[in-house]
Amino acid sequence: MRSGADGNFAFSDLPPGSYALDVWRNGYATFSCETNRDCRQLSLKPGQKLDDLALRLDPAGVISGRVFDEDQDPVEGIQVYLLRVTFQPGGRRRIDARSGVVTDDQGSFRIANIPPGSYLVRAGGLIEHPMEQVALKQAHGETLQYRDTYYPGTSMLNEATPLEVDPEVEASGIRFSVVTEKTYTIAGKVVNQGKGGQPKPTEVHFTKQSDAEQMFGPSGSAINPDSSFEISGLSPGEYTLSAAATSNGVEVSEGYASVRIVDSSVRANIELGRASDVRGKVEAPEGLSLAGKQIVLQANTSAYYPSDIGPDGQFDIANVPPGEYNLAAMDSRDRTEVTYLKKARCAGKDYARQPLVLAVGTVLDCDIALANDTGSVSGQVTEGDKPAAGLVAVLIPESLELRRIPRYTLTGKTDAAGRYHVVGVIPGDYLLFAVPPSEGGEYFALDFADRNADKAEHVSLDSHATQVVNLKPMRGR
Repeated sequence: MRSGADGNFAFSDLPPGSYALDVWRNGYATFSCETNRDCRQLSLKPGQKLDDLALRLDPAGVISGRVFDEDQDPVEGIQVYLLRVTFQPGGRRRIDARSGVVTDDQGSFRIANIPPGSYLVRAGGLIEHPMEQVALKQAHGETLQYRDTYYPGTSMLNEATPLEVDPEVEASGIRFSVVTEKTYTIAGKVVNQGKGGQPKPTEVHFTKQSDAEQMFGPSGSAINPDSSFEISGLSPGEYTLSAAATSNGVEVSEGYASVRIVDSSVRANIELGRASDVRGKVEAPEGLSLAGKQIVLQANTSAYYPSDIGPDGQFDIANVPPGEYNLAAMDSRDRTEVTYLKKARCAGKDYARQPLVLAVGTVLDCDIALANDTGSVSGQVTEGDKPAAGLVAVLIPESLELRRIPRYTLTGKTDAAGRYHVVGVIPGDYLLFAVPPSEGGEYFALDFADRNADKAEHVSLDSHATQVVNLKPMRGR
């Protein structure tokens, strides 16, 4: 609905339930509960009235420029994406497409209503035609498309130049070139499907093993009656293929394959039931109950594979896709984590302090020891003589190795009195910062602590220890 000239709005006759508000206006960043951490989730009871909502729209910025090919001719109809890089505990990067536009006949693009922040710009892939996307060239078994390219003209994410977007400012003159590349096909069969009367999978899906999400081209392929499949239009790189048979909406059999494309099409079969399995036994110190605790494999903070710990200490994480994971302990009943992995020895290596990589069909037997000798760090953040509320106290291991383990980096938010409290701290040496909250989580980047070591407080915490450390807000990054 449209708000009035004074900004007032009203939704009437709403049924009871949960709601989220999105607000947009030209020249301002969209307020959306999907991207705004301070978004207030609304829950209406029968007859309830909410009339105290106040939503703030921030002035937005603009990025504009042109895209050319290797001959410096403008490229028409190519998708240009605005990407936001965010960091998660453990230093993992997540790349999200915030918006996208298509270049005009002059290769020009303009992306408006951008919230202030740091962004990457990427172009590439297929050409946009009415009602379809087409390859640049497709004939005699060969397909060409534009290589995914980041500003100022690189296919490598680490070499991309971020663009700072300021309120009510247009970052214009962004010019870069894209080159053509051949694309290839992965073909094969799903084997052993429907064995033992199980249902057959209908699709093969793929993910590309890179920092950025796959945003161009297909995302999968239908499986033919003879169990074959073919996925075309793929650029060189590492891929994970997956197929799953479901019954009543529940996966009953999965299969995976890892594929590498270099300079030719490849074949790969997916064997149902051939997934990774991590299992073993858990030991706990005297007085620590295993009831309600789980052992999990974390791919990132939002994707993980859990297993309950049985009364005998056994766990079994089955049907795991290939990839890189962190082993961790969680408590399904308590969100405050005070336990951690003291040891996780699998196949002769200790993965309590390093990630593990699972290939297709890997089976690992692990001996895990838990510990609960964690401590806490608390204090007050002040700026001048005044308490600094709403800041984030970030405790980061001095060891780069431990920064890759999400469990070791912890945060706490300052209250109205500027006080923070970080619990569940694993004994060790840390750097402590007080920083403004950030949607991008830049303080989780692996090099953040090193770049700002001169602004940190050093903390050495012993088993079961409690420390009080007062802080000043950090300015600049």
